[in-house]
Parts: sequence; C-alpha cells; structure tokens
Amino acid sequence: LDSFFADGRRPHAMLIDGASAEERMSLAMLCARMMVCENKDRTPCGECEHCRKAKGNFHPDIITISKPDDKKHFVKDDVKKMVADAFLTPNEAAVKVFIIKELQQMTEESQNLLLKILEEPPSYTAFILTSHTANAVIGTVLSRVSRVRLGKSEDTEYSERATQVVRDLSQAVNS
Repeated sequence: LDSFFADGRRPHAMLIDGASAEERMSLAMLCARMMVCENKDRTPCGECEHCRKAKGNFHPDIITISKPDDKKHFVKDDVKKMVADAFLTPNEAAVKVFIIKELQQMTEESQNLLLKILEEPPSYTAFILTSHTANAVIGTVLSRVSRVRLGKSEDTEYSERATQVVRDLSQAVNS
C-alpha cells in the first residue's frame, strides 16, 4: 500500500481480491481513509476531520455501493447513477471514493458501464473494488485497476497472513 500512496499519489482504481469479504472490506475502508486524509506525511493520520469521519463511517465522500439484498446482481440503473455521481465534485475532501463491494455480483454488462468511468475518471474520483477473485472481473476492468491480492480464503496460510496484515493496519490506524 505504501507504494500506491507514496509521495501523495493514489491509484484512481484498486481491486482488492481474495481472503474473506470482511477482510476485503476492512482493507477497502483503510484505503479510502488513506485517500481522504488531509495529512500528506502520514496517511491515514487518524487525527484530521476526514479521518475521524471516515473512521465513524459517515464521511460524505466515501460512498459504498453494493447489490440490493433482494437482487441477484447489481442493478444496471444503480451503476449508471454511480457513474454519473462520479462526475460530481467531492463534498469535503479532495477526492470522492467509491467502494464497490463484491464486484463478482455485477453482470458483465454492468461492469462494462463501470469501465467507462474507470477509463477516464475525473481527477477527484477514486474507486476501490472488492471481489472474492479477480477471475470474476472482466479483463478490460482488470487492466485499469491496481490490484491488491489477499490470497485465497480457503487457503489457511494466505488467510491467516491477510488477517494479520489487516489487524496490523487497523492497529496502526487506531494508534
């Protein structure tokens, strides 16, 4: 992660795959906090207003998108709305972060809608995608994201390592 965020840089799109859904989401939230943090020397600092709001899960510029509970896949109109919202400037932070949970639940058609914004996103917009596997992501989307692999959830060695990494990162954020 340090290489992704070195020198004030940030990826415009990330894919976090592998491990458990909880671990993917925990890392996605950490990355979102890193993106909105005002402190350029140490992100997330945990002290600025953006970090406090993000940690409390009420930052207006961190938007989580997931499929509706009553649907099998993401709704195409919801993806279109998110793409349109990506062009609106952030409310408070310098960047608006969209976390798209469990991309494997998005149809190929909807992923192609998402692809349009990933190809040419506004400079103030970032995307964090999570998926149980990168194999569920179409190649054109995969080619436009920075990938973070947490290992297979059924592979104990990788899962334990990912869990420890997430714990260490969470402890660092909290301290």
